[in-house]
Amino acid sequence: MTFIIITIALALELMFVHFERIKGFGWISGYRDKVIGIFKSGKWDGPVGVLAILFVPVAAMAWLQTSDFYKNSMFGLAGIIIGVFVLAYCLRYRPMDQAIDGLVIEDGSDKDTLDANEMAAMQEILGQKEPPTQHRYSILTEAVLVQANERLFSVLFWFLIFGPAGALAYRICWYLNEYPLDPGPVESGDDDIDAASYRLFGILSWVPARISAAGYALAGHFEDALNGWSEQRVGSQYDFCKSNNAVLGKAGMGALHISRYESIVESEDEPVDKMVNADAVRAARALVLKTLLLGCTIIALVTLTGWFVA
Repeated sequence: MTFIIITIALALELMFVHFERIKGFGWISGYRDKVIGIFKSGKWDGPVGVLAILFVPVAAMAWLQTSDFYKNSMFGLAGIIIGVFVLAYCLRYRPMDQAIDGLVIEDGSDKDTLDANEMAAMQEILGQKEPPTQHRYSILTEAVLVQANERLFSVLFWFLIFGPAGALAYRICWYLNEYPLDPGPVESGDDDIDAASYRLFGILSWVPARISAAGYALAGHFEDALNGWSEQRVGSQYDFCKSNNAVLGKAGMGALHISRYESIVESEDEPVDKMVNADAVRAARALVLKTLLLGCTIIALVTLTGWFVA
């Protein structure tokens, strides 16, 4: 049943544009405010507060997926419908795919202005950040490889481990991290809800990030991916999110053999520089989709093996 749910949910995500209209996560903000209002004590402003926010929706989903209705109603069809809806609701790949489609492939990586499509892509993939104009395609390429894990692979990973409850828990953690109460960087000494959300999101993304990086290596240039694999050293101030981004970005860029998309730019005022063109962004998307196909093939083989053994 798991493979059937994943297949249908991915089809909805990749092929049906209108499904995006029902994917609002704004309700989490109001729900978070209500939980914080109930527990105003200082001890709730941290990991305990984040767990309190997660408890009700995740526990309700866990109860539903262990019920007889989910497992046996309509010969299991009810469980498939619920699983497909929750998983498709938690996936966020489609907006990034549309942003990449809007990029115009042209020999103009060193132009001084950004067109509307590039600004839209940066808004979707990078949030509010605006990278240096000359290096925007390099930053966008690495961001696609990182974002694919948050939007796609991590959701699938936690769905495989804990079902719909796992996918929902990860997506709520993403929202709490993406839309903090107090926007700004998290410092090592912070212990409020925003800092706890940031660290929990990094922890939940840690294993999927390394599986995704390994998938990039298998689907692309294996040796270059391993050479580019960059791990942050474990220490007293280990940052899970930064480590995840480094692994995904460096391994993915190596798997792409990024030098194929670089061109030399010379000017009278500036030293010689290497510019990545827009083809690299779409190559990153192709690598993501090849990795997804590889993962789905493995899941299908494991599922079929289980059926034959049973």
